[in-house]
Amino acid sequence: LAGVISPTALANAAANDDFAPTGIGPANVLRLSTSGGACVVGGLASGSGFITDRMILVVNTGANNISLVHESGGSTAQFRFSLAGSANVVIRPNGSVKIWYDLASTRWRALAI
Repeated sequence: LAGVISPTALANAAANDDFAPTGIGPANVLRLSTSGGACVVGGLASGSGFITDRMILVVNTGANNISLVHESGGSTAQFRFSLAGSANVVIRPNGSVKIWYDLASTRWRALAI
């Protein structure tokens, strides 16, 4: 996978809706960590425009859980996650999840959860 980025640590108290880290446009791997406790990401804005079959591997390189929030009302609709069982996906420390942008439903979907 090409295009690995490691953005600044996520603030656990901040709302990470419409998360748009610098360099996300061409990235295929997103290495995330938190600056304190567990945190949530409500949506991912992935650069200028979406591409069918875009996949990103989200890796938790920190010591705290990172949750992808199902249909977060704080995120713009096209940046939201539509997740299995309408449940949030928790990425534990050193864990990862692959997400795919479904252009037909304009949502990010987690694969193989």
